[in-house]
Amino acid sequence: MKYIFLLILLFFLHSCANLDPNENPNSQFDASNRYGELKADTLYAIDDTVMQVDYVSTGTSEKLNLADFGGLNASFFIKLTTLPDTLDKTIGVQLDFRTVEAYGSDVPDSVAVDIYTVNKTWSSLEVNTKDDFRDNPPTEFLESIYFQTNDSVRTRYNIDMTLIEQWVANEETNNGLYFKPQPGQGEYALNLGALGSSQEPQLILASDLDSIIARDSISVGPDATLFSMNTNAAALERGPHEIMMASGIPIRTFIKFDLKSLPSDAIYYYAYISLKDNEEDAYRNPGKSNQFRLRNIREASQNLETIDIDSSFVVDFERDFLLEQTSSSNSAVHRGFQREYFAENFLQPLKNGQVENEWFLIHYVDEGEDLSIKKYFGTDAPMVSNRPMLIVNYLNGK
Repeated sequence: MKYIFLLILLFFLHSCANLDPNENPNSQFDASNRYGELKADTLYAIDDTVMQVDYVSTGTSEKLNLADFGGLNASFFIKLTTLPDTLDKTIGVQLDFRTVEAYGSDVPDSVAVDIYTVNKTWSSLEVNTKDDFRDNPPTEFLESIYFQTNDSVRTRYNIDMTLIEQWVANEETNNGLYFKPQPGQGEYALNLGALGSSQEPQLILASDLDSIIARDSISVGPDATLFSMNTNAAALERGPHEIMMASGIPIRTFIKFDLKSLPSDAIYYYAYISLKDNEEDAYRNPGKSNQFRLRNIREASQNLETIDIDSSFVVDFERDFLLEQTSSSNSAVHRGFQREYFAENFLQPLKNGQVENEWFLIHYVDEGEDLSIKKYFGTDAPMVSNRPMLIVNYLNGK
């Protein structure tokens, strides 16, 4: 019995010894017969640039925005595609909106909003990407109402029945409504539930059924926010040592590391990028997650006017790298399994000559959801420890 026990013990110890990563590197690393010590290096970014890009589609967003926010503005379109075919017993039609959140340095209790009819067909997926709608919306003034800013409060708008009758009689005239806040009411962003969200707008139809008033609530139809900005908007100003990402008005950051300084004969186990928060949050949505997507730029012209983005970083789950800053942290970093994935599925193929890299691109995960600006220290921050960094752990070659 003792002999059998000793054999089992020896076999177990031998098996554990063979778990040494030096002896058994993952075959996908193309790193056989490499031995060395586990090392940790910190690389600081050598360059960065911040760039505003084209407006993105807002037609699938879960929020509708009304804002006058540091020179940034938001208004929205909504289309009533669920009106009944006949209005025989309909005596009233209401639009019902639910406030999701309001934020800013001077949020009023209510916001005066001008309502317009829309004189041109539009697509919720395209309206925010077309400059003609942004510069000169094809609208005609109808009336004004007040939207409440307290969370979860409803704002109801009674639509003129004459207009409803016109739309039902001639469907081609029904291009929906446009809601735009009046200027000079404070410094605020007001977000409402959009189509498809848990607090989506409702169309309330009141019908007279033999002197009994019945009300039905149904979904409204497509909607989309229209974002715009004033010249020299204060919200987009940044200091000489800052980088930033913005949603609503999409602003992205490019950073570069000298990855050639990393050894090519190493086995990379985990790595992560870290951006240090400079705690300037005057124009950030406090309810928005600080979550940013990291993209690989394979090639780029000198001024970044032409870039080649590696699309596999989003298509492939194991290369969909995110930077996230939690409420208890002062940095945006890769978290959990993302650190292993970043090492195994980016750094290792890069050093094996299977991937090219010139820059990294960083942007909000949801750039069309709402207005939010987040700033971090850049590559020329006076304190080196505040600069963007890449922390790498690897098994060095002989």
